[in-house]
Amino acid sequence: MYYNVYIKNCKNEFNVMKIQVTLKPDERGLFGRECNVCQDYFKTQIHAPSDEMLTGVMYCPYCKNKATNSDFMTHAQREYQDRVVEKNAQEFIEASVAEMMGSLKSSKNIKITTRSTSTRIPDPQYQDLELAADYSCLSCQNLYQTTSAPTCCPSCGVTTN
Repeated sequence: MYYNVYIKNCKNEFNVMKIQVTLKPDERGLFGRECNVCQDYFKTQIHAPSDEMLTGVMYCPYCKNKATNSDFMTHAQREYQDRVVEKNAQEFIEASVAEMMGSLKSSKNIKITTRSTSTRIPDPQYQDLELAADYSCLSCQNLYQTTSAPTCCPSCGVTTN
């Protein structure tokens, strides 16, 4: 997923910084998901190119809510994305200020020194919850996990028996 961050410089011009945020699946290739309707948690494979990670359709295996993949992102995943963007933006701004200040010259009467006083943002991390129940859709062969018996496949929406 890519985010464009717009930063206004001292000349009132915008600099655009493109930040890529990648969510990593677990060791089995499953991504944690949370329904924005029933709030239940599940994990599923997502077989889509990166641009479809946000726009592709998915189903809640509990309440059958149909929405885009991004609508099913967990709270922890959203926080992780925010922290990655914030960290990258902070590093970009600090580098830009250092570059700008580095171009200024000290003279006999003026001495220019710089130092950063901002708090370093730690490397963001998140971890999906572990679930025990595995299911495989007979229609699309998608592997997924739920906390209770599913009503449909999160990938294709086919009702389970």
